[in-house]
Amino acid sequence: NNPLRVETNGLPIEDDVPERLRFRPEEIKGEWLKVRWNDNDDDKQKPRYGWVRWKENQKMVLHLFEIA
Repeated sequence: NNPLRVETNGLPIEDDVPERLRFRPEEIKGEWLKVRWNDNDDDKQKPRYGWVRWKENQKMVLHLFEIA
């Protein structure tokens, strides 16, 4: 429904993205949120980035949860 994309309104990320990831918000551009993640729990690994729509027509379509 709401795939990660290479850029806002761009193509979906074709790489295998694991189902369970911790995304970290990086930047907002209008209805788009740039997120960062690592493919595993190794914080030394180079992070990956993508864009996901967080709202559409003034309605939130993505919910963020803060983890302590």
